[in-house]
Parts: sequence; structure tokens; C-alpha cells
Amino acid sequence: MNYKELSLDELKKIAKEKGIIVGNSGQEKIIEKLKKNDLENSMQLLIDGSDIKGDISKDEINNDTIRNESKNSIENTKGNVIGAINDIVSDLEDFEESDEKDNSIEDIGMNEEVPCMSIQFGGIVYTSPITGATYKWHKIGDVEYLTIKELTSMNNSKPVFLNRPWIILQDIRAINKFRLMSKYEEVAKVNQLKKLFATGDNKLIEKTIESALKSGMREVVISKVRTMYNNGVLNNTHIIKLLEDKLRFEIASN
Repeated sequence: MNYKELSLDELKKIAKEKGIIVGNSGQEKIIEKLKKNDLENSMQLLIDGSDIKGDISKDEINNDTIRNESKNSIENTKGNVIGAINDIVSDLEDFEESDEKDNSIEDIGMNEEVPCMSIQFGGIVYTSPITGATYKWHKIGDVEYLTIKELTSMNNSKPVFLNRPWIILQDIRAINKFRLMSKYEEVAKVNQLKKLFATGDNKLIEKTIESALKSGMREVVISKVRTMYNNGVLNNTHIIKLLEDKLRFEIASN
């Protein structure tokens, strides 16, 4: 499909059907995301662990795929969540540099619904003190739709949902309204562990892991760290010891 022949509204419609978050992105940005999505689908790439693929041989990939076949759906969910967070952060950076920044808060109404994605492995429940409605996220990656009015109430009565965060808002305007950019940047760092470990900076590694733990990302960090360890990417004994102490988890265990 030649996306350049389509209007902005048509592109947004296609992106929505594909589950791609576009927010206030322009035409070129949306086309770039659509092409990226098409490429990933055609090659059936695994998003999770994408930052370490270059260090794994073909045989290792095949063996690892066979060994973990029963876990693929869970791992893909983790990867999709991290990928979505990275996209949100990227979009918000573009948005904050645009001329629309000053009017962003006014552009979203109190009754507009925002998709809210859980980044918690266990189930979480929120009951609105305004309407009494109950919102349930059964697992990581689940999405519920809340209005800005509901989210404002949540931010006042149960701030842990937005500020730890337990859920990720998937609308650039809402993220900007609740000033969550710095929180999401911290969560997105989980997908950059290979680069982090390569620095050998124990203080920076410790700070990043502690931040991830505060954001409820322990299981995701453990999953990525063990993948790196099993494939020989993570072999620094000092870093491994630091991670085991912080995560309270034996990385080399089966």
C-alpha cells in the first residue's frame, strides 16, 4: 500500500485498526510507524529482547526459540508493552517540540476517553469514587478506557496508578496533562539494559534498576536480564552480583 497517497485522516484510521498509537503525530511520522509495523509483521519479529539479537548466533536463536516456545505469548506481551511505552515517549518528545504544545491541555476534554494499559503482571482494580464504576486489568498489557475526569479523580484518590505507574496512558495529550513524561522515560529505560550494562557504571546501573523496581517492572527486568545471561551477553560477574542483590533473584537459576 502506498501510504503517501492517503490523507492524514485515512492514515490515522489505518493506524488505529493496526493498534498503533499516533496521538498528534504528523503524516510523515504516521507513515513511518505504519511501514515499521508492516515490516515487523512480515518478518514475524519478536519485539522482546530485540536489543540483544545482534549478539546471538543463528543456532542460539533457534535453540532458544524451541526451548521457550511455550512462553512466547507471555514474552511477546512484555515486549509489546515496552515497545508501546517507547513509542509513547518518542511521540511525546515530538509533540513537546511542536507548536501545539501550549494548547495541548486544552485540546483534551474532561469527557474524552483515554486507553490505559496495565504494566503490572498481576491483576489490578480501580473503583471510581465518582461513578462507582469498576475497572479491571487482569494482566500486563490489558487496556481499559477511562475519561479524563475519571483519571483526574484517580490521580487524586489513588495516585499510585498514574505515578508509580501501574498503568500507562496511551494518549499524548493526557500524558502531557498529567505531566507523566519523566515517569515513562524511566520505564522505557528497561528496554536499554544492554547499553546500560556496557557502560560498566555500577552506580548508574544501580540507580536505573532501583527506578525500574519502583515502577513495578521487576518481572520484566528479570526476564530481560535472564535472556541476556542465557545467551552470553551478560557475563560481568560484578554486574550480575549487583543485579541479584537488587532484584533479590538468582539469575543463573533455572
